[in-house]
Amino acid sequence: MMNHLKKNFALLSAAAVCLGLSACGGGDIGGDWRTWGIIQSDGTITRNGEDTYVLVCVNKKASNFYYDTDGQTLFDGVEYPPALADKLAPAEDVWAMYKSTDFSDLNGDGNTDVTMWFDDNGSEIKAVWFWDTENGQFIFQPNESNLGDEGRGDIDIGGGDDDVGGGDDDIGADWRTWGIIQSSGTITRNGEDTYVLVCVNKKASNFYYDTESQTFFDGVEYPPALADKLAPAEDVWAMYKSTDFSDLNGDGNTDVTMWFDDNGSEIKAVWFWDTENQQFIYQPNESNLGDEGRGDIIREEGETTPMLMGGALPFANMETLRSEKNDDGTYYYSDVTEDGQIMVVNTALLGNWDGDVQPLEDYISECAVSLCETDTYAMLSFEQNDEYTQKMTYPVYIVTYTAGESENMREWTVYAMDTDTHTYLYGFCAAPDAVEDVTSVFRDIFSGLYLE
Repeated sequence: MMNHLKKNFALLSAAAVCLGLSACGGGDIGGDWRTWGIIQSDGTITRNGEDTYVLVCVNKKASNFYYDTDGQTLFDGVEYPPALADKLAPAEDVWAMYKSTDFSDLNGDGNTDVTMWFDDNGSEIKAVWFWDTENGQFIFQPNESNLGDEGRGDIDIGGGDDDVGGGDDDIGADWRTWGIIQSSGTITRNGEDTYVLVCVNKKASNFYYDTESQTFFDGVEYPPALADKLAPAEDVWAMYKSTDFSDLNGDGNTDVTMWFDDNGSEIKAVWFWDTENQQFIYQPNESNLGDEGRGDIIREEGETTPMLMGGALPFANMETLRSEKNDDGTYYYSDVTEDGQIMVVNTALLGNWDGDVQPLEDYISECAVSLCETDTYAMLSFEQNDEYTQKMTYPVYIVTYTAGESENMREWTVYAMDTDTHTYLYGFCAAPDAVEDVTSVFRDIFSGLYLE
């Protein structure tokens, strides 16, 4: 998921980087991901009597365990509870907070469990997951963990301790007694009905199986505009009204509609089930978040221009090449990895598309190619991404092309979007033979982008 390359790098000027593509060149990432410097620890996981040696990569929302092979192949991992993820989110360097991981059998079932330690300004954080053989996943254990919030992990959601089962003494083996379920319903998928229990949080709602152990079935992630409305709430459960599981688009699969109350104004958020991508996709045109129905895209007159945010870079020790923000809302930020292998550009231009002069696709292509600032380039692919488009409510395109020649050739992968006022570009530049190894990283970052 991450790439941290450690070679000597002489920082070049922004002009040299853009014109000569030097910041994207030199050296070679190589096929073996284990040389990238992103592994924090290792250990052996025992499962059903079989030992697997794994390499641990720590992120802000989860930790992944990979096979010890040339190709970065996922074996398993743990997802952090919201309380831990919230503590790690502001960190500039989550690796500095990370201390260690232990793979021991804590409950005596013969299978490896996971214990992770972090340091929070001198306070120890301990997070524990038990392996659940029945469901084939690691399950977070709040009673075994200490996240610094009275050991309650992610159980205290929304209402406060008084609203969660009456205190620690009431949290037993059956999570359904904890008092964190707000509603329930039946989700139909591929003709199969699943009864689920709904837990509402400030950034997402999770749907769990109706079983004694808290086993995740699916969920919906809120668009930024809704998450921003819920973030200040002392009791998000008081704002929540109901959830409806109906087939809204007639494809035979359940979609999701959720209602909240914002000081007397109704909020309605809708997600359609996307069979191809196997996830619920937010539908801005079906929703009403109280901001003229456009989520976080429409801005009141006089407000600052939103920036493209959310691209938490997994590369350590980045060097800043250029940092500009202008009064007209345009900006240009570029950074490069320590060894100069990958350059990242996040920029917003004043929108200049005229539909009477050229198709939007041609305009977007020209803007994307402008990042390399060279006349020698070759287009590789151009596609509109449906998932990103639905999330942003404007057409989002992914453009790839090569720039330069011979040993100076570099490949660009660009996220491009034109709004009512600005054109946004978020691009990566790397050596062509290295792109295959990091394409999934680029896509992960693209999927997390939003306007703020």
